[in-house]
Amino acid sequence: MNPLKLYYSYLHYRKKEETGNLSSRTIEVKVSGIGPA
Repeated sequence: MNPLKLYYSYLHYRKKEETGNLSSRTIEVKVSGIGPA
């Protein structure tokens, strides 16, 4: 997996975690890189 994409996904996760608009399941999919970019 592209390290930059992983880092971006982490930042995206942090942002969504703060706002609380994203489910934990969706977060796991994004971080794992299985789901849509």
